[in-house]
Amino acid sequence: MENSTNTSAAPAPKEQSFECVESLQTTISTLYGLAFVINIFHLFVLMNLKSLKGVPYRAVLINLTLSDIVVSGSMVMYYSCLPYFGFINFFGPPEHRIVLNSVINVANYVGYYIFAIGSVEKYKAMCQALTYNTSIFIGKLPIAFGAAWILVLMVIVAKAVVEVKVESPYVQTPWFRVIFLLVFALTPSLFSAGTLMKVYKELRKIQNRSETAAQDRQTRRATSYFITIFILFMVALLINIVALAVGYSTRNFMVMRLYHIFKTLYTMSNTFIYGWRSKSYRRYLREMVGCCPEPTVGRVD
Repeated sequence: MENSTNTSAAPAPKEQSFECVESLQTTISTLYGLAFVINIFHLFVLMNLKSLKGVPYRAVLINLTLSDIVVSGSMVMYYSCLPYFGFINFFGPPEHRIVLNSVINVANYVGYYIFAIGSVEKYKAMCQALTYNTSIFIGKLPIAFGAAWILVLMVIVAKAVVEVKVESPYVQTPWFRVIFLLVFALTPSLFSAGTLMKVYKELRKIQNRSETAAQDRQTRRATSYFITIFILFMVALLINIVALAVGYSTRNFMVMRLYHIFKTLYTMSNTFIYGWRSKSYRRYLREMVGCCPEPTVGRVD
C-alpha cells in the first residue's frame, strides 16, 4: 500500500491485473447469485408440477436442483467476501477452516453420487421397466439420496480435518486435493457413465415401437435430459481437474476463476434444459404469468 502513491510506470500492470481480478470476482459472484435465484425458482416449480406428483424420478430432479442451490449459494458467499474467506482458508483458526472447506465442497462432491443414483433409476426405468414400480431401490429412492448427502458430508468433513490437522508433506501439498477429486469423483462418475451407456443402447432399441409410442416418448425425453446434464457435469469435472493442475503448477489461479464462470453457466443449465424439454413445465410457467394454458386433450407430456 505504501507504494500505491508511486507515479512510476512499474506498478501500472499490477494495478490493471488487480482490477481485472476484482472484475472477475464480481462477475462470478453475480452469476452464482443469478444461478441461486433461478434454481430456487426451479425447485419451486418442480415441487408444484402435478405431472411429477408420485413419480420416483421427481426425487432425482429435486436432488440435482438442491446440489446446484447449495453450490451456487456457497460460492456467492465465498466470492462476495473473497479476501476474508481466502484469509480464513489459509490462515484462519482450524475449526473455521474445517467449516469453510466443508461448506464449499460438499455440494460439488454430492453431485457425483446424485448422478450415480439417478443413473440406476434411469437404468431400471429403461432396462427393467416391468419391475420398476415394485423395485425396492425405486421405493427407497429418497432415502438413497439422503444417505448420499450424509455420506458425502461425512467424507468431506473428514477430508477437511485431515488437511487442517495432519502435518504431512503428502497431505499439505495441493496435489492431495487433485488426487482426492480424481478418486472420490471419478469412481461414481465411471459407474454412472457405464450405466448410462446401457441405458442409451436400450433407448436406441425402443425408438420405433409403435405399440407403446406415447410412454416411450416420455421415457426418452426424461432419459435424454438426464444424459445431457450428466455430460455437462463431466465436462465441468474435466475442466476443474485441468484448472487445478494448471493453477497449482503455475501458481496462477486466474484459470480457476474462468472455470467458475463455466460452472455458473452449468448450474443454470439444469433449469433451462429441463424447461425446454418438458411441456408440463412450460405450461406451468405460462399459467404462472397469466397466459391461457393450451388444451390438454390428446396431448402427452
